[in-house]
Amino acid sequence: MTAEAAAPSTRSAMLSDAPRRGKKAAQRIADYIRDLIGKGELVEGDALPPEAMLLEQFEVSRPTLREAFRILEAESLLVTRQGAAGGVFVTRPDLSVASRNIGLYLQLSGTTIADVFTALEFVEPITVGLLARSHSRADIQDLRAAIDDLEAVSRAEQPTGTMWSSASYRFHQMLWDRCGNATLAAQVTVLRELLRAQWDAGIRYSIEHGDHVRQIRQSCRSYTRAVDLIEAGDSVAAEDHWRKHTRTSGRRIIGASGSETVNPIG
Repeated sequence: MTAEAAAPSTRSAMLSDAPRRGKKAAQRIADYIRDLIGKGELVEGDALPPEAMLLEQFEVSRPTLREAFRILEAESLLVTRQGAAGGVFVTRPDLSVASRNIGLYLQLSGTTIADVFTALEFVEPITVGLLARSHSRADIQDLRAAIDDLEAVSRAEQPTGTMWSSASYRFHQMLWDRCGNATLAAQVTVLRELLRAQWDAGIRYSIEHGDHVRQIRQSCRSYTRAVDLIEAGDSVAAEDHWRKHTRTSGRRIIGASGSETVNPIG
């Protein structure tokens, strides 16, 4: 690392207080930096102090410090950049990291795709009910715009699976991202990511067999009904409708693959 990549002095002061006894040194350093990131004391884009300074502060060898960095890079919390403006920088992990880790655990446990879908069928409709209780005018406008985008895919001369998947996912994601409960939103995101391969395969099959127009229009009608209920503030009916929608679409998408073990890398 270069001196130019050093973070502000306040960042150096934070790291200087790290404990120096206990568990394996590299893990201890990783735990400490992770805690600072979790507390918001180190934020995305911050550069860690130069390597020489960290070696002195932590009183460890260069291989130990770099092992700590590798632990955090594997968690998508740090990234190393080369060059004159290089260094070690804080990054913000997305939920795909959690999805892969949870997916691996479920895969090793022999968890089926149907099992994951059952969890999704239970959780995602709750976010729709919550959104019906606390939506904004902008939420309704954005949801209806997402439906328009999906309808446009049905009219495209040569629609692709990516076009359909992106438009549909955008609508779904708004439902849980705007429900007002970050914990539920994260759970739905992870479950959806674990089922993404089945979802995309189902979309490709429909396009290849010329059934995409009917299915997209059917989805749009269901989406529109959901938005109407959300706009009316009818949380019970909105949740009930979305549970039925999820169950129906899931049977079509999951199909015969339900008994297969979930695979976090598709």
